[in-house]
Amino acid sequence: MINNIELGRRIAAKRKDIALTQSQLADALHVTPQAVSRWETGAGAPSTEILLSMSELFHISMNELIADDLTLDRISQKPFVKKDIAFYIPDKEYAPEWAQRMEDQNWVMENWESYKPNPIVSREVKELAMTEGLILEIGVGPGGGYVPEFLRYNPSARIILSDLSPTVLREWKHFLEGTLGYTHLLYAALNHCHLPFVDGSISVVSDGGGLNNTILGTRQEAVKEIYRVLETGGKLITGLAYISKAEEETLPRELRDRLKDEMPWVFETLYDELTAAGFQQIRTYVTGGWDTTDDESELADLARYYHTNIHLTASLRICTK
Repeated sequence: MINNIELGRRIAAKRKDIALTQSQLADALHVTPQAVSRWETGAGAPSTEILLSMSELFHISMNELIADDLTLDRISQKPFVKKDIAFYIPDKEYAPEWAQRMEDQNWVMENWESYKPNPIVSREVKELAMTEGLILEIGVGPGGGYVPEFLRYNPSARIILSDLSPTVLREWKHFLEGTLGYTHLLYAALNHCHLPFVDGSISVVSDGGGLNNTILGTRQEAVKEIYRVLETGGKLITGLAYISKAEEETLPRELRDRLKDEMPWVFETLYDELTAAGFQQIRTYVTGGWDTTDDESELADLARYYHTNIHLTASLRICTK
């Protein structure tokens, strides 16, 4: 049975993809604008004959227009549960208080609206956004990683937003789909240290902060998994933040010891791990830095506990398989 609401969202998304207004689509299909509006809101559904004409206009099959997206079914090597998002892990929060705060304070919309692209990042993302394959954003978090940049340059980019937190994904789905109208994106709750996809199924893996927040496993495991799922010639774009040697020396000794014990990743640049995984070409750029002053993270909480601020160097790496 066709879900009129979902069908309406797909019609609206495809119409916008080819830059048509509702009136222009109505003219092309020889119907009224009111009919198009009814379809897009789910108040009605077009006939089979109209659906066929619409699919030809959108250059897709009629099945693609009326059926659920089967992308995850095609590339998954382990079963998943289909709800409002796809679950490869149990539907539960690993940090429920943090998730509730994020939801209550609407961090997703706030981060989207305050996003300021870095020129170096923009240049690299612009090229990658045009891929015809799949883009996997790992650990999207409330910040969104590079998703805002990908959609800025290619509103039709085929992106899988992934995270450990179901709340993060539901917040993004509500905002991107419900508020902005991006109905073609996919959402998957997973652990990026054990990616559930078959070898060579992803064109671009995007890491705008996910590796820095690896929880269930190690970043080394995650890098190996990323390399495995990338197609030959596929690329990893990763934004890393780390504490430089000079910055390390300014921190209280007790804080340094705790960081090395509890958060060793803050001192890692991952270059050796990337080359060990098999990446042959690695381009690195220093893009700036950030500190923990107003940040909402475990690292920032730890810094505040010691009444100090931690500055991290930000870098961008483009790695080719």
